[in-house]
Parts: sequence; structure tokens; C-alpha cells
Amino acid sequence: MSRKHRVHVQRQHERPQAILLGVLVSCAVLMLAAVLLTMPMG
Repeated sequence: MSRKHRVHVQRQHERPQAILLGVLVSCAVLMLAAVLLTMPMG
């Protein structure tokens, strides 16, 4: 039972929607980091 449940969870993580969401989040983090780096300190 536990093995089947783990495989089901892995299949959910492999969804293209989750991958796209992860890519969007990473892009947003990179943009925020770039803005913080380019902003003048104080």
C-alpha cells in the first residue's frame, strides 16, 4: 500500500503544470534578486 501511494505522489509531482509553476516561481525569484542587486543600498 505504501509503495503504491509513493508512486502516486511521484506521478503528481511529474505533472507539467507543477513544472511550469516551478519555472515561474524560479523566474520570479531571479527577477526579485536582480532588482535587489540593482537597487542602490540605502
